[in-house]
Amino acid sequence: MERLKTIGIWILIVVCCGGFMFGLFLLPSINIVKERKVYLSDLKPTYYVVGYGQLKVYTEDSEEVLAMYVGDEERKSFEHGFFAHAYSTIVFDDLKSYHLTKFSTYFGVNETARNNGNTSMEFMIYFDDKKVYQSEVIRGDFNSEKIDLEIKDSINRITLVIDCLEGNGNDHGVWADPLIFYSANKELK
Repeated sequence: MERLKTIGIWILIVVCCGGFMFGLFLLPSINIVKERKVYLSDLKPTYYVVGYGQLKVYTEDSEEVLAMYVGDEERKSFEHGFFAHAYSTIVFDDLKSYHLTKFSTYFGVNETARNNGNTSMEFMIYFDDKKVYQSEVIRGDFNSEKIDLEIKDSINRITLVIDCLEGNGNDHGVWADPLIFYSANKELK
């Protein structure tokens, strides 16, 4: 789950003088930055609230998987993520020292509410207190979408929100495979 980035310049100067070759090698300045990634569902939220029941967290060790429909009506299972009945908020704090670079997730309706006419939600993502994404109104026939967000500025908090719009009946929201990418040379736990 790591990708190495190498930065540097090689310079070679060779001088010929009277049949002898002299070489001057300027070794590169090499800066290796490990780009790491971790599923948010493998981290403990700082705070969460759900509209009904409990926040369900899925990791590769879970007995169950999340399921949504993607693309052209294809059912897809996800080992990592969150099932939250709207209205819900999930907050992850103290992230600044990890130098986050990207956030990626699928979002949509869990298969338990598939084709249910009562389902009506909006999905929102905040970096610190700034809303960086808001979905259209999501109904029961919605096929999940994937979103990739670049993180250009240093942030300390990621907040995932599912809002219920027309009551909360069958508002079964899913954040699947929520990944954060970071460049700190330490593990995010």
